[in-house]
Amino acid sequence: MDFHFLTQFLAKSRQIGSILPSSMALARTMAGCISTHRKSDSLSVLELGAGTGAITRGLVETLNPLDWLTCIEMNPAFAHPLRERLREWRTGGKVCHLELFEGNFLRFDPVAPYDWVVCGLPLNNFSVDGIEAISRKVHQILKPSGYFVFFEYAKIRRIKSLISGPKEKARLNALDEIYKRVIVPKAVVSKIVWTNVPPALVTCVRCV
Repeated sequence: MDFHFLTQFLAKSRQIGSILPSSMALARTMAGCISTHRKSDSLSVLELGAGTGAITRGLVETLNPLDWLTCIEMNPAFAHPLRERLREWRTGGKVCHLELFEGNFLRFDPVAPYDWVVCGLPLNNFSVDGIEAISRKVHQILKPSGYFVFFEYAKIRRIKSLISGPKEKARLNALDEIYKRVIVPKAVVSKIVWTNVPPALVTCVRCV
């Protein structure tokens, strides 16, 4: 058990979706989307909500030395250990270019658009306005025909709806409508990773 991660979950459960970091199987599945749809020898990838580096590790394994990975994490309790892990990966061998932006994604101002955005945020915890703001920002920083890959816990909106009051049900239903209208028509990958706690659905979208 990662007690540091658990402590942060208990303190900021809206920002952190689970009591455990993402599994290596989930990280490799998300990174595998990049391998499958790679169209260039040099890619720029932004990881949103990098946490302590669980998904980052899979990306570092997959990306090559010509690629560029920018990690964004706004929680200082996660950003500090992540910064140390990035330093270790840099000194451990030939890896992609690595950088960390510690702060709010909505205030991030990149010098150039990205080929990929990999999202580790618990999107189902956000308000509809919050999701729309993130969506606008993602489209703003992605190249034309760039990719957005994210995960959510399998059937989580349906499960939460069964135990929620009217206000929360309305929020979850609105998120479900956004998913069906915006995500499903553009999805190029949709795969459940059972070896994660909880099981996670990985979705990759081409933002044309």
